[in-house]
Amino acid sequence: MSLDDDIVNILSRLRPYARFWEWPHKQMKEINIVRDFLLAMNVCGVKEYHSPALGPSKNDPPDCIIKNTLGESIGIELCELVSEGAIKENIKGNNVYCDWTDVDILNKTRSILNNKDTKIYMGGPYKKIVILIHTDEPTINIDSCKILFSSENFGKYRNISEAYFLLSYDPNHKCCPYIKLNINNLEEHKQSV
Repeated sequence: MSLDDDIVNILSRLRPYARFWEWPHKQMKEINIVRDFLLAMNVCGVKEYHSPALGPSKNDPPDCIIKNTLGESIGIELCELVSEGAIKENIKGNNVYCDWTDVDILNKTRSILNNKDTKIYMGGPYKKIVILIHTDEPTINIDSCKILFSSENFGKYRNISEAYFLLSYDPNHKCCPYIKLNINNLEEHKQSV
């Protein structure tokens, strides 16, 4: 099998919808999303986090670990906001997309945060737990998300310290734009096992 055949084989296994961050290997996908997020922060002049690495367990949270400016470990857990229905239809060969409403985006974001707050984060202790929701949905854009998320407070969380919404690459921003979500944390320090 030639290198060209290998590449074609890998590409044929990737889903045909919302595929900006698609990789055949889950951990490569996760670390590259975190790298894109840190690059976007850097482009915006935010140098709070660095040194992304894979989490301590392939199957347990957090997906990755980053360091803050003091060298403390920050657990970072990822979740994709994507239409499973649109993925299935595109796999069948139907070229469709999901037309997300503001209510849909808010409800899905809230559901993700609530779910991630119930997880046990392995390998700590972590100074913070950060949730990174990423999307490559074609009808979701940074400008409408800035307006949508600006007045929304997602509530109080026991485990989550910060949450961000990351969109796929935007040439106008020269990076993958992101928004810090408004959340409150009930505890200063995180517990872990």
